[in-house]
Amino acid sequence: MTASDKKLKSRNKDCNENQDQRLGAGNKGEPDGFTYVEDKDHYICPNAQIVPFKKVFLDYRTKTKKKYRISSKICRDCPLSGSCLGKSAKEKKFSVTYYREEYERIKERLQTEKGKRMRSKRQSTVEPVFGTLT
Repeated sequence: MTASDKKLKSRNKDCNENQDQRLGAGNKGEPDGFTYVEDKDHYICPNAQIVPFKKVFLDYRTKTKKKYRISSKICRDCPLSGSCLGKSAKEKKFSVTYYREEYERIKERLQTEKGKRMRSKRQSTVEPVFGTLT
């Protein structure tokens, strides 16, 4: 193995680790420490309170998102509100992509050996900006 091959392999390994950290940091749009309950379509906060689904709305970029929000009455008396809420927030609210299942499925596929190998291969393949005309 040449020095440039070793350098490329090391760079790909670093990229894979960084991507693993991003993918493992919770699901797309989910706040840390909250657990999703799929059959009831709500989240459980770290203080064991239910954060219910409120509405589907159109995002300017992704077009569809789901909004979850818990009552300010519940958050006001919560002992974890200092770490959970922002400085001026009175209630916890967040939005999650409408395509949550697809994100979870691809996250699982990327964690397999084949997924890691394919991601590494794609990262090392040089793709031209413009197609080659023959």
